[in-house]
Amino acid sequence: MKIFYIFCTLLTLKRGPQRKDDKEKRPRQMNNIWSTLPVFILALSVIAYRYLVQENSIRITTQLNNTYDYIIVGAGSAGCVLANRLSENGKLSVLLLEAGENDIGNYIFDIPGYTDKAVRTHADWGYLTVPQKYAYKAYSKEVSYWPRGRTLGGTSTVNSLVYHRGGRGDYDKWAELGAKGWDYDSVLPYFLKSESFQSPSFRDSKYHNTNGPLKITETTVTPISEIFLNGGKELGYKIHDCNGNDGDQEGFCRLQTFIGDGLRSSTARSFLMAASSRENLHISTNSHATKINFEGKTATGVSFIRGGLKFTANVAKEVIVSAGAIGSPQLLMLSGVGPKAELSELKIPLVANLPVGKNLQDHMMFPVMIQVNKSISGSDWVYGWWSQLQYSLFRSGPLSVAGMREAAAYFRTKPTPDDISPDVQYQLHSIDIKYEKRFSFLDFAKPKAMTDGNVIGNGKLFTVGIMAPQHPKSVGEIRLRSNDPFDFPIIDPHYLENPEDVECFIRGIRKLQDLVATKSFQSVEAKIIQIKHEDCQTKDQDSDKHLECLVRHYALTNYHPTSTCKMGASNDESAVVDPYLRVRGLARLRVVDASIMPFVTASNTNAPVIMIAEKAADIVLNSIK
Repeated sequence: MKIFYIFCTLLTLKRGPQRKDDKEKRPRQMNNIWSTLPVFILALSVIAYRYLVQENSIRITTQLNNTYDYIIVGAGSAGCVLANRLSENGKLSVLLLEAGENDIGNYIFDIPGYTDKAVRTHADWGYLTVPQKYAYKAYSKEVSYWPRGRTLGGTSTVNSLVYHRGGRGDYDKWAELGAKGWDYDSVLPYFLKSESFQSPSFRDSKYHNTNGPLKITETTVTPISEIFLNGGKELGYKIHDCNGNDGDQEGFCRLQTFIGDGLRSSTARSFLMAASSRENLHISTNSHATKINFEGKTATGVSFIRGGLKFTANVAKEVIVSAGAIGSPQLLMLSGVGPKAELSELKIPLVANLPVGKNLQDHMMFPVMIQVNKSISGSDWVYGWWSQLQYSLFRSGPLSVAGMREAAAYFRTKPTPDDISPDVQYQLHSIDIKYEKRFSFLDFAKPKAMTDGNVIGNGKLFTVGIMAPQHPKSVGEIRLRSNDPFDFPIIDPHYLENPEDVECFIRGIRKLQDLVATKSFQSVEAKIIQIKHEDCQTKDQDSDKHLECLVRHYALTNYHPTSTCKMGASNDESAVVDPYLRVRGLARLRVVDASIMPFVTASNTNAPVIMIAEKAADIVLNSIK
């Protein structure tokens, strides 16, 4: 695959005319080829050194044991961290099961600029929701496409690479609701434990670490980020570290991303690569878990399909389910852990009656295009041949940035005495999201109309994604479609069912209008491009009613499903796991991933999941001392 990338890079170089009857231009064509030969040789040499000499690999186990101390189901953002930490001392045997493949070294997943090409591949589960009653009105069948990672590293291998932790208010509220030990001061050390902060700013801050396995980098490519940040300053917000300031997120910041040395810092690369050589860690790919086995109320092992054959691995200490907010509740329910009535309908023997699959929460995003008077965005060159060559030689340039995401902002649009964190996030995309079909939701959804057709491109467009509300009132669920472990579950997020969620979006749009009106934005004559739809025609195109119609038509998932195996106090009937992440009422079984969040954090969710796994590893190891 790496050799294939070399040739792809070289083939992006412009060549002369190729028509057979264009004889007069052949000499010029040959001269062009010979004049670029030194560049070809240099590129080939550097690429060969970076990608062939410095070979990266993860050792996959072919011969498995019958019994392990720990079996981890799912090698995603959480599972890779757990596998590393639990096998660190060399004394515990660990089996890591992953339904997908090993994609380390595949350029689609390694190159940050290709984030939007990583979905809808073999490494993506490709889930679909049921049709939405209150949202997705402009999209095909009113259905949402939910990419989730099906590969080593899980969704950290296919996501948009944003490193946001969430703030003090979120974690302190978790603890207040019964998740004792998960307050901000208790979880901050676990964020630091993972992190190796690469950028010069904030390196000396007590909120960052420079010697963890997970490389984090700030990104800046275009002048748009400065316009965005200065506009926020004009509105009275601070420009700061959104992951610092004692957990106070409110303000504008440069984006911090899961990138190191120009490569994606997935948990597979950061945690699993070094650990895979340990003799006490076995990694089994293409291994689809079908059931957790029990004797009474005690987990005894996991059954799985590998290469078309059935296997069962027994466990001496614990089964840890880390299959994500969709996969974990599905596996638990298939194994008899879930709502009694639903399992009874599918004739699945009940092991524990728990609200598995309930409390599903997700962030939505409303894209707003902004037009300026000069070519300053990356829309017209980000995927060009020079960008390809620049990345190949130096691992720099626009392809070394996470999908041209450069900055973010958090703010409270409706402060109340009991609010715990910002309710709206902006993410700045220094590219027109309509420009490239690589953005899967547009390619999949095929909306009826996005603009009036009079939009000027050529690098004069960029996008602000409004992510709201950070704590949605609309809550969904995941249910089994059948008792077949290869059938995708029923996913119903109930998007925008609660009117308060739409109101939050409208407040976010109004705040963006204020931002675009600042001197900083007006220095480039910025103006919002009005999205249009035939169903949303009102006299006042700026009325709340009109904006509500647009939000219900065009807002879409921001890919942050959480909370389907809710963590709470051991006597909390709405919880699936206790603060030690043990499944309530059962022995030798834990859940460790985004599904255990009591509610979704006011942030992107990958960093919190890695923190959850770091803390969980300590909990597990301390329980056996």
